[in-house]
Amino acid sequence: EVGSSLALCTVTTAIGFFVFVPTDYRGVAELGLISGVGMALIFVHTLTLIPALLSSWLGLDSASKVSGRLRFDPNSLPQLARHHKTILRCAAALGIGALFMLPNVRFDQNVLNMRNPDTESWQAFNDLLEQSGMASPWFVNAVAPDLEQATALSAKLEELDSVEQTITLQNYIPVDQEEKREVLTDISYFLPEHRSPSEQAAHPPVEAQVEALRALFQFLGRAGATRGDSPLLVSMRLLRKELGVFLDKVERDQNPEVALASLEKILLSGFPSQMERLRVALAPQSVGLDDLPAPLVERLVAADGRARVQIYPRDSLADGPAFAKFVSDVRSLAPNAAGVAINLVEFAEATQSSFRQALISAIVCIGILLWILWRRVSDVLLVLSPLLLSSTLTCAAIALIDVPFNFANVIVIPLLLGIGVDSGIHLVERSKQLSPTDGSLLGTTTARAVFYSAITTAVSFGTLAFSSHRGMASLGIVLTIGMGFTILCNLVVLPALIEWRSIRSERQTTAAKPVVVGNL
Repeated sequence: EVGSSLALCTVTTAIGFFVFVPTDYRGVAELGLISGVGMALIFVHTLTLIPALLSSWLGLDSASKVSGRLRFDPNSLPQLARHHKTILRCAAALGIGALFMLPNVRFDQNVLNMRNPDTESWQAFNDLLEQSGMASPWFVNAVAPDLEQATALSAKLEELDSVEQTITLQNYIPVDQEEKREVLTDISYFLPEHRSPSEQAAHPPVEAQVEALRALFQFLGRAGATRGDSPLLVSMRLLRKELGVFLDKVERDQNPEVALASLEKILLSGFPSQMERLRVALAPQSVGLDDLPAPLVERLVAADGRARVQIYPRDSLADGPAFAKFVSDVRSLAPNAAGVAINLVEFAEATQSSFRQALISAIVCIGILLWILWRRVSDVLLVLSPLLLSSTLTCAAIALIDVPFNFANVIVIPLLLGIGVDSGIHLVERSKQLSPTDGSLLGTTTARAVFYSAITTAVSFGTLAFSSHRGMASLGIVLTIGMGFTILCNLVVLPALIEWRSIRSERQTTAAKPVVVGNL
């Protein structure tokens, strides 16, 4: 009697995993294959190893009386059968309300949000992701047949509201070069005339250098430099203080040349080379494509002439809506664009498609299995209705607590269908075997067994919520919520549906009986 139930549980739970195998999400497909095969292995051990243990050193005394309670307290849960109409009305209201919450369910495309936020790598990358423009690590690349078309595409992309800047090889060529060179030429007139070492003035004597430093010290000590708190005045006072210390040292030193030479080296040793670099910078040559460094050209233009366009977002891509808009806008003009942002969006689309495919497959496969089992549409709908209600309530709950679906917890709903259908099958089967002396369905041993079976499953899933990996933690949270609603719907709503159908069937049977009046 138990073996057939175990086989049915194995098949239905395995369905919840195997429905992911045909999907495009390879990670979940492999998870479904491994877990589905695992269910079969557990079933084999349940029919072989456990009976062997029970018939040997783990044997149970069949004559001993079970001390624990096998049924719910008749004064509590079984009394719900009397209020089946109220329960069904409340379930319908909750279901309708949950349907209105479904548009608020979102999918988080940012894979970074699945990782442990306490790690330094996560914090560092998240700080980078908060940046926009050229500081954003998730820019997008597009490829045009040549540099001219890349420049044209770049101009169109910069007109988008979500794009701050685009870069092609052409951006490294300065614009208005002639005008800018004229400006630099005018600035170069203010530079002192370049002198060779032989033309430079003789080095001043030590006394002249010390006298010049004293003059500077006296200038800094004037009344204007001793009052006020502007940055310039603060710097002047600090300089005067340090200069005074230096002059005292020079006056006490028998060889002040060493101290003066050291000061000159610290302050002015790099000045001639800086001036030379400034002269070179103020006399630039015109820059063309041929003048650009080869490594830069190789990064932006391929050997066959195709040109790369780098596209940077205007807003932070840590914001989900801004992330989606940036990718959508770019792909509208450059369908073949690539990059981490594009990859994540396409990954999310493939994941959501896999979720829809798995959900439909789970409903169809479970429906076919129930039809093969009972060959009655009403029984199939009786089991599926609480499952669909619990799934809808789960989605509404995670929308309320703002826990989005992600690449890890997307398997929840199909999995809940495969796990939850077991309880529905057991309860419907037991309801068909009820005798008048058994009382309500919730007063049977089956109802209590279903309850504890679901609780142990919920606890095992709930341990995932303590994972430091936020993707795994969200999987545990959503599965625990889903199992809670599954228990509620199977032990409250389903018995109410069974009671309602039973009363309705009795009324139809009574109405169909012929009424005999008098003797003919």
